[in-house]
Amino acid sequence: MRVEDGRIVYEAKPCPGCNGTGRFRPVQRCPRYDRPQNGQPCPHCGATRKYDHHYLPSDQEETCVQCAGRGQVLEDRCDYLPREILSALPIVVVRSDRSITWNESYLGLGCLWSTVDYGRHRTMTDEELVAGVRNGQHGSTQAIAVVDDQGRLPPFIAICCSDSGYSVRSAWKLPQLLQEWDEETGHMVGMAVYRAGGHGTMAAARGKPVEKKE
Repeated sequence: MRVEDGRIVYEAKPCPGCNGTGRFRPVQRCPRYDRPQNGQPCPHCGATRKYDHHYLPSDQEETCVQCAGRGQVLEDRCDYLPREILSALPIVVVRSDRSITWNESYLGLGCLWSTVDYGRHRTMTDEELVAGVRNGQHGSTQAIAVVDDQGRLPPFIAICCSDSGYSVRSAWKLPQLLQEWDEETGHMVGMAVYRAGGHGTMAAARGKPVEKKE
């Protein structure tokens, strides 16, 4: 990945389906794949654990269908964002005494990550908190957590503090109080939506509908 005019440009990467070779050996299920081995090696494929998948590789190589034999595919938003790109974004701290949200506790939708430190961040200066987040940017953040649908990078990253922790988020404008449900409310909303046949997890995580101004 690289950045051009504030947008991520996806580049070619080795195909994960064939490790960049363009060829692969198809596999078939071991005849004894559904039989627990109870610690003993399978006589066909050598698996020992009860829940191992028993597969046998073929002796014949075939063209990889994922990359059509080219050995490369294009990156996408699910790939990791290079650390130097993420580190170049400024970080702001948004302090608040609000309760931690259901989303921050359980799902992390829209977050690079979230953490519960039981208020330890309150004893830290903004500079110390930013430095801690910078040190946590270890190269395993997916691009989808940072960029939008068009691949645009945000103007900054926000550390959104709560009474017991904080979440690190891609921010397009300075967030004040998050419009997400707190833990108790999120649980009740999620269960109500689930019982009505909807997606309770997403309802609990997304929070309050934003009112459109006329």
